[in-house]
This record gives sequence, C-alpha cells and structure tokens, in this order.
Amino acid sequence: AEAKSLTASQKTKLMKVINEGEDKALIALPGIGETRAAAIKKARPVGDVLDLLKIDGIGEQTFTDLIKHAKAGMPEPVKKEEASETKSKTTKKKSS
Repeated sequence: AEAKSLTASQKTKLMKVINEGEDKALIALPGIGETRAAAIKKARPVGDVLDLLKIDGIGEQTFTDLIKHAKAGMPEPVKKEEASETKSKTTKKKSS
C-alpha cells in the first residue's frame, strides 16, 4: 500500500538511484549502508519498488523508510559536520 502512495515522479527518482546510483548515492538513502548497497547493486536491475523487499537486508522497516524518503522528495542527507555547525550557530545566538 505504501508503494502505491508514491507519485510517478517520486517512484522514478527512487528507482533511478536504486538502479543507477553509485555507492555514495545508495548509502545516502535511509537504512542503507555498505552491505545493503552491495546487495542492491547485485540485484540490479530492480524492476519495481516492491522488488526492493526481495533484496537481502531490506525488510519492512527499511522499505518504509525508503518510501518516506521518496515521498519527501529524496532530500540530501545533512552531513554530520553541517549539522554540528548549524547547532553551534544556534547555541551561540541563544547565549548572546
């Protein structure tokens, strides 16, 4: 049911990353690390979003996270350095 809630554009973007993305792009997806990225690459070409559930290491939770990520427009992950920079700027503003 969750996969059906994706628009055609969202589905296309997700499948493009799944089928064509390099390691860095795959690892940027929620719940995907090096091991799952390798499993995705081995399973290519992935024909449908639901086929993600057939890939080793991708269960219901990871699948749900991927669908949510696609629905959010495939945002780029915030790097740890950027997140701490933003946090420190916010902290400085509060203390002055």
